[in-house]
Order: sequence, then structure tokens, then C-alpha cells
Amino acid sequence: MRKKEAIRSREKNVQSIHFVEENYLRSCFAHIGEFCRLYSILLVEAIGLAQ
Repeated sequence: MRKKEAIRSREKNVQSIHFVEENYLRSCFAHIGEFCRLYSILLVEAIGLAQ
């Protein structure tokens, strides 16, 4: 019984780690996307001012 409980516990821990990793990556990509969006807006404004 203890072996099965240990396996279940380990599986839950692995799932939790994967969940945290997935959320971290989503957050990173969201921030990168926001940065690119803002940078492109600034670039368009700078080009418009330069002309």
C-alpha cells in the first residue's frame, strides 16, 4: 500500500511541477508578446516622426 501511495504522491508532484512550468512559460511568452507589440508601436511612431 505504501508503495502505491508513494507512486501516487510522486505523480501528483510531477503534475504540479509541469503545471508550474507551463504557467511560467505562458507568462514568459505573454510578456515577450507584449514587449514586441509595444516595441513595434514605438518603431512605427519613430519612423513616422523621422519622415
